[in-house]
Amino acid sequence: MSRTIGSADPSLVREVADSLLDTASEAQVALVMGRDGDQGIVVVKARKGGAVSAKEVFDRLVAVGGGRGGGSPALASGGGFAASAWGAMVRAAAEAVAGEPG
Repeated sequence: MSRTIGSADPSLVREVADSLLDTASEAQVALVMGRDGDQGIVVVKARKGGAVSAKEVFDRLVAVGGGRGGGSPALASGGGFAASAWGAMVRAAAEAVAGEPG
């Protein structure tokens, strides 16, 4: 499950990710992108014990979107992502969740 919001406030983006996982019981991972102009931040939150970790998804996003950051199996975040790469980043996240090689 992914969402884009019109704010690059890290705490707001993290709050939206928490809310998505709380309300979508079937979701393994919540991906939220916060945009400020041409740059954005990304938060990936994964369910504990899920098939895919937030760090695994985030690492793919960095490879596609050129951002920076890091995290743990449950939560990963960072900034500097080009908004023009977001479509490819969402596809990369979906591939990671589906278990496709990166």
